[in-house]
Amino acid sequence: MMTRISKWLLYIASYKWAYLLQCISVIIAETLRTKNTVPGLQVILKALLAKRYILLVLLVMFLVSWVIEKQITRVKANTRVKYEIEDDIIGEIAISLIAYMATVLTITINLYGILLTVALFVAIGVVCDKTDKIYILPIFFLRKYRVFKSGNIKIITKMSMDRYRLKLDETPDGIPARELVRNTYLIID
Repeated sequence: MMTRISKWLLYIASYKWAYLLQCISVIIAETLRTKNTVPGLQVILKALLAKRYILLVLLVMFLVSWVIEKQITRVKANTRVKYEIEDDIIGEIAISLIAYMATVLTITINLYGILLTVALFVAIGVVCDKTDKIYILPIFFLRKYRVFKSGNIKIITKMSMDRYRLKLDETPDGIPARELVRNTYLIID
């Protein structure tokens, strides 16, 4: 089972590409702001220096996210699942993606834009942590995982529903999986 810190790290990793997009957004906005006063390549250098702390934080977050994302592929199974899946739960994931896009699109270079983005980021993180709904994190969607349900059990896998059912029939003792949080399993392929 994941600890609270592990859940937050997974949540932070879900925004890997958002950090990179926000870096680009910061550089472009600062470049456009200083374009009239500084010529050529110096515009970009001046933009980088002016927003170096914001860019440094975003780049560190991107690198941490990259490392965490690599760890997901190295996860070892700690249980076996034998649940018959009932349905795909793409609707819940779509809501999460709307929140993801809102966080990406709210970045503006002024203090209020940054505070709004951080507040939205933390609020969504708290909700995901408190409700144990880590299966709705964008990291799984972006890595082409599917989420299926069986009662109150959630199964995260790269397999299609038919392939999962076939594999379940082939392995009577269950499919190797990792229990992430209570009633949520990541199928190890």
